[in-house]
Amino acid sequence: GRNIELEIYTDKGMTNRAYHAMESLKKSMLWDEETFGLEYDLDLYMIVAVDSFNAGAMENKGLNIFNSQYVLAEPSTATDSDYDGVEGVIGHEYFHNWTGNRVTCRDWFQLTLKEGLTVFRDQEFSGDMTDRTVKRIDDVSILRGHQFPEDNGPNAHPIKPESYIEINNFYTATVYEKGAEVIRMINTLIGKKNFRKGMDLYFKLHDGNAVTTENFVDAMAEASGVDLTQFKLWYKQAGTPVVNIKSAYKDGMFTLTVDQTLPKTSFGGTQEPMFFPLTIGLYTKDGNDLTPVDNKLIISKASESFSFETGKDVIPSLLQNFSAPVIVNYDYTTNELITLLKYDRDNFNRFDSARRLTMISIDQIIKDSVVGKDGTIDSNIIDALKYLLEDNSLDNRYKATLLYIPTLDIITATMNVYDYQLADKALKTYKTLLATELKGTLFRLFEDNVTDVFELTKEAIGQRTIKNRALNILSFLGDDIKEIAQLQFNRANNMTDYMAAYSALQECEDSVRIEANSEFYGKWKDNFLVMNKWFAIQASRNDLEVLNDIKELSSKDIFDKNNPNRIRSLYGIFSGRNLAQFHREDGKGYELIANLIMDIDGFNPHVSARMATTFQTYSYLPPALAEKMKIQLEAILKIDDISSGLYEIVSKTLKTRA
Repeated sequence: GRNIELEIYTDKGMTNRAYHAMESLKKSMLWDEETFGLEYDLDLYMIVAVDSFNAGAMENKGLNIFNSQYVLAEPSTATDSDYDGVEGVIGHEYFHNWTGNRVTCRDWFQLTLKEGLTVFRDQEFSGDMTDRTVKRIDDVSILRGHQFPEDNGPNAHPIKPESYIEINNFYTATVYEKGAEVIRMINTLIGKKNFRKGMDLYFKLHDGNAVTTENFVDAMAEASGVDLTQFKLWYKQAGTPVVNIKSAYKDGMFTLTVDQTLPKTSFGGTQEPMFFPLTIGLYTKDGNDLTPVDNKLIISKASESFSFETGKDVIPSLLQNFSAPVIVNYDYTTNELITLLKYDRDNFNRFDSARRLTMISIDQIIKDSVVGKDGTIDSNIIDALKYLLEDNSLDNRYKATLLYIPTLDIITATMNVYDYQLADKALKTYKTLLATELKGTLFRLFEDNVTDVFELTKEAIGQRTIKNRALNILSFLGDDIKEIAQLQFNRANNMTDYMAAYSALQECEDSVRIEANSEFYGKWKDNFLVMNKWFAIQASRNDLEVLNDIKELSSKDIFDKNNPNRIRSLYGIFSGRNLAQFHREDGKGYELIANLIMDIDGFNPHVSARMATTFQTYSYLPPALAEKMKIQLEAILKIDDISSGLYEIVSKTLKTRA
């Protein structure tokens, strides 16, 4: 082999925090050689880390520019999630050497050619380095939480846009994450071996050239012999396909009828049936697996049926491993979902059954509250969760995913009721009920996984994950967990445990919370990246006083509005995660973000435009809230010399309710 010199440049005194980044780079280079046969072509590869950067990183040939958040990590300052983030982004930028630099885009409309493909590659890399199922769950959660709303909002666009005012507005979840799902579907449709053949052919034909998405898909079709003509609609049509599925059993045959529709979006355009894989499993009521050997259904029509000789009625496990970026509707009963939760061999769908059961529970709590009844969680759901949480054969990191807590945007979008205060009240009730019903199990999980030794092994990460997930759920009981949270906060020898305890203390009485904030500040005020976490936790506090907190925090010397990371950690977290307060009835949350946008647009139009996307729910809000948001959107449009990117986002948003 060849010797390649690897160099990472950081601010003075930060070298020891770049070790994990260096190891991640070496792993990335080895993985790309082993998985795709791709070797680095220069003798020197350099990374420079900076604290003030609008993006996560940039793949300049031979000299990558990185946001320090994705380079600097050591146990005392970075969480396990931060470590994963460093590894994933280091991999992403390195993989761009071939999918982005050696073969690049003919024009900006082809952006997903390099970004969708490279996100797919970094997802596969991270899955191999960590846990494939947990990584898949995380990636789909990001897609559902960020890309699905984008597909349903004013900035809806295909992964290959046909027009734009400002190209920076199309560095989006659609181009990146949905683009990656489109690549993943090709991999599923033609198979792993043919996908590798297609990649080899793609590089053979186009190395050193600037090409199009059609060139990539054509290489895959030629290498595999699979006709992907209809599949190309994924590059042209905006919106998330909705797949309605019904089942019937008669004379030993189980039949699935699949109907697909593509909702109309502000983008408009054609609305033709998509071509995608739908992987399935079939299970009896007692959990016996009757899944056919060929369990990959190819969907290509508006409506079609598939029959299976099962000999008895079965429960379908649909869209296994999330085989396509679609919304599947199927009328499951609670007992059917519990069966899948306990016995499904596809661990992604076991998680998805837990997710569906959570949403059913919250929906029922909302219905009960409307008629004045106290909310409850079905005891059968609690029993199923206990059964799985006490199953020692399951990985701890995976167990933690089964304790699913949805965000308010997921609740409102799923139920198509954009009453954030009602949803917030129901979610609080669900959290308290869950913590109460699982209290004994959660305390055991916490206590059984406490250790004084810090390691970065998969087993140790799993222990911290389930321990801190248990602490997080228990924190919904408030002061009941003050003692164990305080003990962990004081004794933690790593940032993962420290942040979990700090977050739990935010749920305690004010004096405890304020003291924890003060201790955190005193310990970490000189560490730029760690203080971003401090800002983020306080911006997340679901309390009417949070607006005053944010105004006070933004006036501190350590807050710099010229730094994108600081803006994101305070204002971005508030508008993106603290939705009960962002969508408060007096409209003050909208006013806070609008004032920030108007303040920074003159010197950072990239961040101002990105912040404006938090208003994308405008067309779905109740009239009273929409009117308050409209006032702020119109105020933004009136600022002098508004940037083209901000104008594009805000004007499109206003048009959705014209």
